[in-house]
Order: sequence, then structure tokens, then C-alpha cells
Amino acid sequence: MQVNNITDKIRRAFTENLHLKAIAFAVAIILWVIVASQKNAEWAYLVPLEIKQKPDDIIITNNIPNSIDVRVQGSKSFIMGLKPEDIAVKLNLSTLEVGSNILPITDKNINLPRGARITRINPSYITLEAERLIKKIVKIKPLITGDPLEDYIVESVNIEPPVVEIMAAESEMKGIKFLRTGNINIAGAKEIFKKEVSIDTLGRKISLSFDNPIYANVIIREITARLDLRGLDVRVIKGGLKTEVKPLKVNLLLEGTKSAILSLNETDVVAFVDIRDLSPGTYNKRPAINLPGNITILKVQPKELEVKVWKKFESNNM
Repeated sequence: MQVNNITDKIRRAFTENLHLKAIAFAVAIILWVIVASQKNAEWAYLVPLEIKQKPDDIIITNNIPNSIDVRVQGSKSFIMGLKPEDIAVKLNLSTLEVGSNILPITDKNINLPRGARITRINPSYITLEAERLIKKIVKIKPLITGDPLEDYIVESVNIEPPVVEIMAAESEMKGIKFLRTGNINIAGAKEIFKKEVSIDTLGRKISLSFDNPIYANVIIREITARLDLRGLDVRVIKGGLKTEVKPLKVNLLLEGTKSAILSLNETDVVAFVDIRDLSPGTYNKRPAINLPGNITILKVQPKELEVKVWKKFESNNM
């Protein structure tokens, strides 16, 4: 009797409320699938590579990868919320030496939040070629292209500052005695100008020690011309004195810009000698010359005039 009761209870446990048992079983399966999927989630990230503690006197000459491919495994909810910036790949270069350096990238180089693990790192190592960093002060020379306007010339080109300090690997620095600017185009120019210029690094990996701008100061002027002016009359300002002046003509050699010389008229040039304050006697006087301001005198012939002064005999000024 007792055996039958036990058998009935077991049978009822499996046969009663079948729909509830089916629901419970389905929920259990779903939960198991969810938990199983949460554990097996995996995702790949391109993580920036950070360089730390590189010696100041050493420079890396080959290309360094910008990022590392890191595959991370963890719960799906955790992985979905993870961002590349949450993962840091840091490489300490404090032991970097001149030559080839093979540096492994392992879990120790990666800061990963708790709740995940790394399943792959690619590349697993990088090779760094290092050289001694050299600093050198060099002169900057201008590179001029084009021609100024007709009848104009380049008088000077000054670079400001005239020298700079450059930095480069020892192999890149060989043979460099100076650097040139980029092209300074003066085509059609006719006046002074100042412009910022670049530096031609000759295709080498060279950098400047400072970021201040570099300027070219270009001075362009009109070409000069000369005029040989002969037989110019000398005016005598005698103020009522009886005088004799020899000679009464002078020759001048003048210089100025080409346009100024070409536009010069003889009436623009006046030679005179003022003897109003002289006492009777014989003197050697330099003739005075009045000229437009953009003309200069190179030569006066003769340099001095012979002046003889007697007593006053007239009241006019000439």
C-alpha cells in the first residue's frame, strides 16, 4: 500500500501541471543560453600605442605603429560597453639603446578594466631603430625665384633669424652645413617686402628646435643711372660788389634712379656762388648746386671757382 502511494506521488509529479513545468524548463534553457553567451563574448579593438619615458638624447628613425590590435574576451554586456580609449597600450622606452631594439608587447603593457581578459595581441612585438639625436646651429640661405619688375634689382635678402638650431638623427645630419628657405618669388616686385618663409629640409627628417616663424626681408630698388651734365652756367650772387668769377660754367656728374635721371631737365639743376659777404680780395669758392632730392652729385668740375672782389659799385643783387 505504501509502495503504491509513493508510485502515485511520483507519477503525479511528472504528469500534473505540465504547462507550468514546461514554462519553467524553457526559462531555464533561456537563462543558460544567456549566461553561456555572456561568458563567450569576444571583440577586437584598435588601441592607440603610447610611448613613455623615451630618452631625450635618442631618436627613433623607423615608423612606429599608431595602434595595436587587441582582442578582448568577457561578458557580452561588459564588452559592448568597452571603448578603445578604456584600454591603454603603454610602452616604456627608458631602456632604449642606439641600434635595433625588439620590444615585446604583452598583457603587462596593457591596462585593461577588470572583467575581461586579452586573447590576442597583434603585433606581439615591435622593432625600433634608434640613433643618437644631434643638435646643430646652421645658417639659413634664401632661395629666390623670378625676376623683379624691369629696371629694378634685388639689393638684398635678409633672413630673420639668420641661423636656427636643428635636430635630427646622426645619419640625417651628415653633410648639412646650411639650409635654404622655400621659394621666395619676387616676380614683378618693385618694392621692399617681408614675408614668412618655410625651410627646405632636403627631404630629411629634420626638425627645428623652436616653432617661431622665419621671415625674409627683401629689399628691391630701381636701378641707377648717371648723367654727365656739361657747361652748366654758374649764377653769381654778388649783392652790389664788383666781381670777376672764373670759370662761369661747370660740369656735373649726377646719379639717381633711372626714372629720375630720364625725367631730369637742365632747368631742374642750378649752380651758383654767393659772394655777398666777401670783402675785397681773391678767393676760391666751391659752387653750390641745387638738385631734386632723388639725385646725387658724384663729381663737380672744377671743384672751386676763382673769385675776385672789388669795392661795391651797384645796388642790384645780381
